[in-house]
Amino acid sequence: MKTLCALLLALIVVPLSAVLADDPTPANLKGSWSRESEGIKLKFTFTEKVAEVLLERDGGKLIIDCDFAIGRDRSVFFRVQEVKSEGGQNTDMVKGDTFSFQFDVSGDKAVMMELKTKSADSDIGRKVRMIVEGDYTKAK
Repeated sequence: MKTLCALLLALIVVPLSAVLADDPTPANLKGSWSRESEGIKLKFTFTEKVAEVLLERDGGKLIIDCDFAIGRDRSVFFRVQEVKSEGGQNTDMVKGDTFSFQFDVSGDKAVMMELKTKSADSDIGRKVRMIVEGDYTKAK
């Protein structure tokens, strides 16, 4: 009886977890994912091999163009190729910098967590994590 219950539970839980969060792939990441946090609009736009990160606040923009790769553990790894600033928005990111995060995708919703940057342990890094990590919605 215990074996049957365990088997039934596995048959229900495993497919349910597969439906709840898909592994990020170029196909299901493709497009734009956005959120707003603390007055900052964030948008990650993915194509086949390139990602653009757009941050907008107080009329200014920060645009970070990156190469990206997807790991087996749902991590998305980025290497900065270009940083453009409009309207006085600043960053310490430069070409060649790397960052990564876990990205769980479920249809047109996604959760970003475990952001890792070169300044992750600083006060600024913790503030950035609070703003960037969280729920994202895919643009239609």
